[in-house]
Amino acid sequence: MIDRKDALARLKPTLIFVAPLILLVLLAGALRFREQSQPVVLNVEFPSVIQVASEAGMVPVDFTLNLENRSREDIDLVSQSDCGVFRWYLLDQSGSFVQGQMLDDCGDFPVAETLRGRGTLIRSSSIPIDASRLVPGNRYHLMMQFWGHESRVQFRAEEAA
Repeated sequence: MIDRKDALARLKPTLIFVAPLILLVLLAGALRFREQSQPVVLNVEFPSVIQVASEAGMVPVDFTLNLENRSREDIDLVSQSDCGVFRWYLLDQSGSFVQGQMLDDCGDFPVAETLRGRGTLIRSSSIPIDASRLVPGNRYHLMMQFWGHESRVQFRAEEAA
């Protein structure tokens, strides 16, 4: 009969080697599950620094939205108006509202599009930021929503030379 202490002593080097591998496999599985649980991801390309001068008025800032479908199935995107497709608003460091999208120009008609399986919708445009509302040196959070999926980017305002 094998003594339990002797058996554990023999297995100890193997367990020391195998245990980290088991943890690594479990972590990889958890990350894969997390990725699959988010079938649609919104990525935003936006400058990290915006040059502003208080007398500049509205400054157009270019951006690109990438709505990625990580699943194999097509996804139907539907909105009650064209303003439901894309929205944005700007917050300061403390989370206070600075500026938002004007909703006066919304059409009152439904809009639909299909996001193909394993596909990406790309939209490039610009938003008008009121330079007089920004303080050079401060950081801001820009909240964007595209077809109901949200993302946040940060940027810093700098005084234009």
